[in-house]
Amino acid sequence: MNASPIWSEVRLHQTEHPYALPATYNYTYNARGELTDAADYLGTNVTLSANQLSGRHFAYGFDNIGNRASASRTGTAGAPDLFKVESTPLAPTAHPELNQYSSRENNVAHTAGTAQTTSAIAVTGTNGATASAVARQGRYWDAQATLANTGGPATSTLTVTGTLSGSPTLVRTDNSRTAFLPPQTQYFSYDDDGNLIGDGIWNYVYDAENRLVQMTTTSSAVTAGFPNRTLEFKYDYLGRRVQKRSENLSAVPNTDVYRRYLYDGDNLVAEFDATSSSCGALLRSYTWGLDLAGSLTATDGVGALVQITDHATSTSYFPTFDGKISAYLQCIFGAGARAQVDREDNKFTGLRLFRPGFGNAPFDFDTLSGGAKEQTAAAVRLAMAEVLATDYDGCLPVVFDDAFAYSDPERVNQLQRMLDLAATRGLQVIVLTCNQADYASLGAKTIVIRPESYVPQARGNPPT
Repeated sequence: MNASPIWSEVRLHQTEHPYALPATYNYTYNARGELTDAADYLGTNVTLSANQLSGRHFAYGFDNIGNRASASRTGTAGAPDLFKVESTPLAPTAHPELNQYSSRENNVAHTAGTAQTTSAIAVTGTNGATASAVARQGRYWDAQATLANTGGPATSTLTVTGTLSGSPTLVRTDNSRTAFLPPQTQYFSYDDDGNLIGDGIWNYVYDAENRLVQMTTTSSAVTAGFPNRTLEFKYDYLGRRVQKRSENLSAVPNTDVYRRYLYDGDNLVAEFDATSSSCGALLRSYTWGLDLAGSLTATDGVGALVQITDHATSTSYFPTFDGKISAYLQCIFGAGARAQVDREDNKFTGLRLFRPGFGNAPFDFDTLSGGAKEQTAAAVRLAMAEVLATDYDGCLPVVFDDAFAYSDPERVNQLQRMLDLAATRGLQVIVLTCNQADYASLGAKTIVIRPESYVPQARGNPPT
């Protein structure tokens, strides 16, 4: 278990792009196909080392049989966290012959965020924590915090302060981020069945079928400031988790939260805000349709979740529909592009586009350029046709009547990939256009429609 990086956006002004430029990852693999390097660059030039984003250069090492041996967020230049598969006195139950990790290192906690490019960022910490110098690229900034975890788990409140020079000087402090870090050298212990039973932060308990039934925070982690929690899980005779209990002993008074789950086969259909003696109120319900194989059971629900309803807020979410839109958008905007359809009282209220390289900042549909609106609208139409096609023997025609007038030639080529994806998913795509050459590479059947009075003219002659 490792600490998650902390993200903080110090908003002195909200007039710039999240990073100022798109960001691009470059991936490197070894001869065995193992990912050894993933470096994020500001902009699209991945050969310019000066544009690397600090704290977003992931480097990995492996042993001869593929176990991860090291990991770093600062590339080969930084000190990596080491993973060991070996017998040690402090991890006597780890068995290297079973490829069980005996220990791993947790050297720093990473903190990152965005702020106006001309602002100065400083990071400080409590409980003896120290932070490195802040690295900058555009609006993006990153720093590594060293916590006092040499003798056990550690926590620290990291304070991020942004200062923007001017008249008057603007200062924004965000001090609500707590970093949790396991011991610098974290040891793992296992039971005779190979189940992880301790990692220095949690103690784990299993039943006779090797199912996790309890997690409790270790006393050393509680002393360091980690929440004192107990999690308990129950299962039915089919191995489905039917109850989760979360007890927070750090809260005053102690809080006890129960969740109970109802299934249809292997598909979760309802989640209840339970008590120790009753199911309680319905929190969320789940609606399922056909899976990726066109079946109700073949893939255990993969691709079949149609709707999630949050009964506390009377809000419904449609992950399958959003996912279908996102698949088409990725043909245009690249991997990582996704759409979020907003609804209120089960009515459509808007659509937001998330694009790779722009962080978690969405673009409302109304703010998109004319071409981007065309492309996003086309993705929505194709996704709707996919959903409706199940009622029409899996095939439904979709007509585009010169629908991409504002899209530049490069984007038209990308649009063809989107239309081709729709065709492979069983849709019949019909494009009406005056510019046949734009779609020539689709390889589709072309039908030319002319008025009866049309008489072809020789090139260079005036029309009659």
